[in-house]
Amino acid sequence: MDAWPGRVRENDSMGFAARKLRRRLWLLALAAALAAPCPAQTTSGRIRGTVQDHSGAVIPSVKITATNTETGAQRSTTSNHEGQNMLYPLPPGRNQLNAGDTGFQTERVDGVRIDE
Repeated sequence: MDAWPGRVRENDSMGFAARKLRRRLWLLALAAALAAPCPAQTTSGRIRGTVQDHSGAVIPSVKITATNTETGAQRSTTSNHEGQNMLYPLPPGRNQLNAGDTGFQTERVDGVRIDE
């Protein structure tokens, strides 16, 4: 009797080997994907703001520094042309912020807390 439509006759050893190899490669790829290292969760925060003078005008190019008062670690940034800035990533803890530029008085804010 003839083989079913779409099926190969009895001695299909080459097709069987190809399917077996394909299955092994697929399982190997799946195992590699599952074993790939996952990025660890990190706990950090950010401080975003806009530097303005007392009249509300934005001030560009101001250097802002956050200093973790528990570890001494520092992170700095400079405000953009719209006075906007962001310090990221910051570890949890209390921080002191300093903002200053040539011709301006340095402003200091203590006790800025980054929570976990």
